[in-house]
Amino acid sequence: MIQDLVERSKQQGLGLEITHRVKLRLVEEGYNPAYGARPLRRAVMRLIEDKIASKFLQESPEGKANIFIDLDDDGEIEVRLFPIELSQASSETDTEDTSLSSVF
Repeated sequence: MIQDLVERSKQQGLGLEITHRVKLRLVEEGYNPAYGARPLRRAVMRLIEDKIASKFLQESPEGKANIFIDLDDDGEIEVRLFPIELSQASSETDTEDTSLSSVF
C-alpha cells in the first residue's frame, strides 16, 4: 500500500519518504487478522493520505515538492513539505531520484 502511494506521488511530481517508525505505527493501528487488509487501508488513508492533503491545503506549495513523513516527539505523525526549486526539479527528473537525502 505504501509503495502504491509512493508511485502515485511520483506520477504527480512529488517525492515521498516515509520513515520506518511511521510504517510500524501503521501496522500497530491497521493490523487486524479478523478483517484482513481493510483496517490497514483505512489507517493509511487516515494517518498518511489525509495528513498529506491537509498539509498541502495549509501550505499551498506551488509546483513540485518532496514530502517527508515521520513521528514527532509526541508520537504523532508529522508531514513536512520541501518545495523543489525549478532547477532542482529538472535535474531530479533526469535522474529520477526522489530521495530527500539532499534535504537532510
